[in-house]
Amino acid sequence: MSDAELARAFDAVFCDPEARGPPTEAEQAEARSRYNAMSRSITPEEQNEVFLCFCLASWPQWILQRCAGRFDTSWERKHRLLASGLETLSAYRPQRRSARA
Repeated sequence: MSDAELARAFDAVFCDPEARGPPTEAEQAEARSRYNAMSRSITPEEQNEVFLCFCLASWPQWILQRCAGRFDTSWERKHRLLASGLETLSAYRPQRRSARA
């Protein structure tokens, strides 16, 4: 890669998103399409748990219960919902290319 290509790659990964400017309409449409596909792939209950934990930064109560050694409380249902939702969503992760490729 040339120096310019390396600089562009570095900027794309590490620059402040605001420094890149607003997303284009095509980028917004593509992001909305990805969001809709991801939302359809998990149940409403899973969506709610993922939203609470990652968008609202809500601390899951099942963590406190588990820290207290209680693994058989009703909070375990929320743990299972979060774990299954994240497992399904992990299929949408961009695949990294091997360093050898």
